[in-house]
Amino acid sequence: MRLLALAALCLALAAAPAAQAQLSGNCLVANNNKADWCATGFCDPVTGCSKCTTSTARNSPKMRVLNNNNGALTYNRCTACDASELKCKDAYSCAPGTNGALDGCTACKTGSFLDTVAVKYIDASSGTPTETTQSYRGCRSCAEAFGCVAGAACDANGCLVCPRGKPYKNKISRRCGTCQEVSGTGCTQCYTNGDCKACQKGYYLDSLKRCQPCTVASCEACAADGTCASCKKCLTCRQTGGEKCVTCATDGTGACTKCWDRWSVDATTGKCASCAAIGGPACLSCDPSVPACLTCATATYLNSTGGCSTCSAVGAACQACALDENDSTLKCTLCRQGAFVDAATGNCAFCSATYGVYCRACDATQCTSCASGTYWDARLHRAMAGQLARHPLLRRQGVAAAAQEWAAGSGGGVAALAALAAVLQQRLAAAALQPSRAASSAAWESGSAGLPAMPPSESGSSGQPQLRNVQLVRDFIHDLLYHPSEGYFSKQTASGAAVVGTLRQPLNFSSFAGQTEYLMAVQNLYKELQASWLTPVEIFQPHYGQAIANAVLQRWNEQAADAVAAGRPEPPLRIYEIGGGTGTLALNILDWLRSEHPTAYARCQYACIEISPVLAALQRRRVATEGGHASHFTVRQHDAADAAAWRAADAAEGSSGGGSSRQDEHAFIVMCEVLDNLPHDRVWRDMGSAEWQQTLVAESDRYEDLGQWSQHHSRGGEGDYFELVQPAADPLIRRCLQAVQACDASADASGARKSGLALTMARGWRKLVGEATDEVRWLPTGCLQLLDTLQRARPSHTLIAADFDALPEVAVAGINAPLVATTYGGSTFDHGSYLVPRGTADIFFPTDFSLLCQLYRGAAQQAQQAQQPHVRAEHMGTADFMLRYCPDLSATCTASGYNPLLEDYSNSAFFVGSCLWQRAFFVGSSAGDAA
Repeated sequence: MRLLALAALCLALAAAPAAQAQLSGNCLVANNNKADWCATGFCDPVTGCSKCTTSTARNSPKMRVLNNNNGALTYNRCTACDASELKCKDAYSCAPGTNGALDGCTACKTGSFLDTVAVKYIDASSGTPTETTQSYRGCRSCAEAFGCVAGAACDANGCLVCPRGKPYKNKISRRCGTCQEVSGTGCTQCYTNGDCKACQKGYYLDSLKRCQPCTVASCEACAADGTCASCKKCLTCRQTGGEKCVTCATDGTGACTKCWDRWSVDATTGKCASCAAIGGPACLSCDPSVPACLTCATATYLNSTGGCSTCSAVGAACQACALDENDSTLKCTLCRQGAFVDAATGNCAFCSATYGVYCRACDATQCTSCASGTYWDARLHRAMAGQLARHPLLRRQGVAAAAQEWAAGSGGGVAALAALAAVLQQRLAAAALQPSRAASSAAWESGSAGLPAMPPSESGSSGQPQLRNVQLVRDFIHDLLYHPSEGYFSKQTASGAAVVGTLRQPLNFSSFAGQTEYLMAVQNLYKELQASWLTPVEIFQPHYGQAIANAVLQRWNEQAADAVAAGRPEPPLRIYEIGGGTGTLALNILDWLRSEHPTAYARCQYACIEISPVLAALQRRRVATEGGHASHFTVRQHDAADAAAWRAADAAEGSSGGGSSRQDEHAFIVMCEVLDNLPHDRVWRDMGSAEWQQTLVAESDRYEDLGQWSQHHSRGGEGDYFELVQPAADPLIRRCLQAVQACDASADASGARKSGLALTMARGWRKLVGEATDEVRWLPTGCLQLLDTLQRARPSHTLIAADFDALPEVAVAGINAPLVATTYGGSTFDHGSYLVPRGTADIFFPTDFSLLCQLYRGAAQQAQQAQQPHVRAEHMGTADFMLRYCPDLSATCTASGYNPLLEDYSNSAFFVGSCLWQRAFFVGSSAGDAA
């Protein structure tokens, strides 16, 4: 093996240039070195020299360095100190080390300094040649080591003089540099010795007087140990803890400590996690570590899977519910005002259905609050109309006692009533009370042309009053509100007054601490905008509109999927909004479709049907021009209840392509705050009679002859309005009455109403005492007329309507009576009568949604008797609708967790109906009704 290695080395050397090195005897000799530099007996044929000679001669090199030419050769050689890696001052300025010191240089050239250097060589002491290093005392260039001026002197601590432009010396690297180079990039000012004097924000001064960055990147100032003392002002908790973070840690981590409502801190990430993603859109607070919801919104409950489910299964009026201890049965624990918990079923029952339409609040045993002008009848267990409890006759001794005895249910029941009736008949004769209004109505009915005749006046004269503009109440109200030039809405918009206010920008609900701040903000908006009304569409934009858009989109997606599966082309998405107001709803819906669902937006055509020319122009400007939806939005200016106007507008637009007409397509019809302004009719009857009388309104200058027979309201010199009655013969009125009767029958069948002998006896008793036994009801005939028109204009459609199902105490009498109000200077004034001058007041009605479902089904079946379409109708509270469809309920939450979109407007509801020809695209709850 030794011979083979030597042969290989000889071949390698033979191939190498002769000028580099050659073998002389048993020693490697460099061309420019003496052979005796390698100590005798220390020259190996393979590795070369293993020890160099050391001279003691005065002018001879004191020491040579053994190296393998930095790896260029495969053998060792001896070189002089100045020619090796040591770079001593000269060949004689080196010597072996003494007392443990390193071998090497004893002096360096100017511009160099003594330092430890490593020299490579081949070590064969172990029998195997191995490259290794040997430390020596050598010379290093000051310029290379410390950045000194070329040729300038230095020592182990660096330059003795630093160059211009880099006057400071780094204590660790000993290099010259600028203040920032020697003391850190954060140093703004240095001492002459290179120590930092001041650090910039985000850095701190360490023990070596150098600037070090704070341990957290977002720190503005930190302590001597690098921990954060204060954060940068430009870095918010949203940046460190997520977009929904409200407050965060000040320890430098920026981890979130409090999130928006409906968001909770995820301890793992230090950021906010959406509770809606964990427990559903109704989840108010949650624990992301489980993950599970902790608390749920109003009208929802915590289910067994850690999510929130709606309480609608135990009644639409349920505001709080819970599962029993076995998580098997759901029961309501709290109902909204106007309903109570039925202990037998665990469901919410409405006070009006259980104790009569006049009951406003109740518990499981009785009505606790009756409507104005009504009272609680303990005998009938029902809230009743009239003023019996305050009738003057009952304050007389004897009669009062008998009445109280009967009401308390003691004293023989029917016998007590008969005794009371006898006493009351005597009292009536003595008091000589005026005839009832029912009797006066009969006298009026003897007139010609279907109008009641004028009875003899007290002076004995007879004659017909000069009546003008005799019309049904619905036509009178329509004229008051919608007259082209003098109607309420026309006057308001023409004068520049804001009937419906328009917000300049959406409300930032998260900036409100809670309910109080929110209500104050809304009140300030009323004053600022001088608006008569701020609709939920405006207050909760764009989220309210997005919920409606989502409900429409879900149904359209189902239709599109069915069409594609059947090989038909995808249908267009046609949306008609009736009464578009300022255009906010249309803008919110189209904006959302464009940004979130571009495919549906491309197929969408949206039309506002607007009767007001001023509002129509406003809608075109806001939606088409400013909103950029001109190719997807139009305004059809006509009355939505006018079937001929629909046909004319369809003809002007032409067919929808492929020869089909607009009537062939499925349409989505949206109405927000429209039902309340649709004209109603007023009917009246004496509770002792089953026959309803329809009310007419007339004008006359002679109110003194009519005053005792009819209510009237002065118009200030131009004449007076009078109410006249006649048997209900109008077709729309009769259809509404049939629907009311069907609803009442349904309530009777469910046991929600009490009838029979007790009710008949009560009616007779009230008639005997001369009590005002009127029953007044307001019927949504304008709504029925609109439903009839929609069935003819768009037979296949889905209708989504939102409105109020109850109003505050109103001064006008009757079931579902209107609120008649005038807004001036930010304040609202209520009128005691609907008989007001044209254009002076807004007249709006509550919507009976159960009756609306009945009317909708009836209108669909009457219009399409031959085809028998599939008809569905349901209604739900606003909170239920929003929980189903609103894309982001957290956006309407205040900082306290209060959500006005879910918790306010408890007296509002949504109606969703569909009339479909092939299959029911409607996806509703089990509460829906099918025909």
